[in-house]
Amino acid sequence: MRAKEEKKRLDRMIRKYLDGTASTSEKAFVEAYYGYFEGKPAEALLSTGEEDRLLEKLKNRIAGSTAPIYHLPFYRRPLPRIAAAAAVLLLAAGAYWLFRGTNGHTVQTPTAKVDVLPGGNHATLTLAGGRTIVLDSAANGNLTAQGQSTIVKVANGQLAYVRGTNPDAGEPLYNTLATPIGGQYKITLPDGTLVWLNSASSIRYPTAFSGRERRVEITGEAYFEVKENTRMPFTVDVRGTSIQVLGTHFNVMAYADEASINTTLVEGKVRVLSGKESVILRPGEQARTEGRITVGTVDTDRETAWTTGFFEFDQTDLPTLMRQLRRWYGVEPIYQSNGNGRLFDGRINRNLTLSEVLHLLEGNGIHFSIEGRKLIVLP
Repeated sequence: MRAKEEKKRLDRMIRKYLDGTASTSEKAFVEAYYGYFEGKPAEALLSTGEEDRLLEKLKNRIAGSTAPIYHLPFYRRPLPRIAAAAAVLLLAAGAYWLFRGTNGHTVQTPTAKVDVLPGGNHATLTLAGGRTIVLDSAANGNLTAQGQSTIVKVANGQLAYVRGTNPDAGEPLYNTLATPIGGQYKITLPDGTLVWLNSASSIRYPTAFSGRERRVEITGEAYFEVKENTRMPFTVDVRGTSIQVLGTHFNVMAYADEASINTTLVEGKVRVLSGKESVILRPGEQARTEGRITVGTVDTDRETAWTTGFFEFDQTDLPTLMRQLRRWYGVEPIYQSNGNGRLFDGRINRNLTLSEVLHLLEGNGIHFSIEGRKLIVLP
């Protein structure tokens, strides 16, 4: 059933390409797909006539283009795990190789003595008194009580606060959930708000919300699905910026090694405040805070792809891509080459090993070596 759905999806993309209604990413996908699978029978794409039309259109596009594109395959047969994960990566720089019979380049597996496994559900919980619980090794079930709430490990990678009914339990206490490099975790706050923490991130929150607002503080990156409560607005504080909401879904990326704090609204409405500036976002908009606040339209699926287990890139440069790999795989990039300004488009499953991810990247002339926890970008 899944294969049929993928075939239908590809057919739709090709028809949109031929009709001139495909988006930029859909055009890039069709060109990369066709370039790799050109040796397959015509019926693997569409009818013979439509295949000829597609080939002619691709050739014309190539002949008139001044913006060359490298591409990597949709599936790469020597790596069944990558094929199963449907890892896709397109590289926007270099030269086209989409003519029939020109897709014969060899991709070498990155040099690695020991492969690096992907990250997973790893986190520590710091209680109000300073006690730390390593959640990886904690059993499912009730962990402890804090103030008016009972802390429950619901499942691997999921934590929940269950609010008690005792009004005399005292003032709320503050806990901190933190993920290491290569970690991720999901938490249900005492008000029912859901939070996904990306790697190398943290969230500080009260064990029970009271008063006129719900306020938390984060570092790194987090995705929120805020429980609606018009009488008690929800506020996220991060590095001098505040995001105020009533009930909504949004993502905040605020790593210290990134140039800006990016707040992306998926649904609902949020207000972003920084210094004396204040902007209100609509769904599909992103506020970038870097001294001043600028607002633009983004692909929310791409910005939140990490919550569904993917890296997703859109005109992403090599250093930015490498920072994402560093946080997830726990490696330190060392540059012997700067990648010659290449930009990346596409999606990769975060469950792949590091060498499998690098295998996808190496089809364009960039080469890597893994030495322990060092990821070397070779000349």
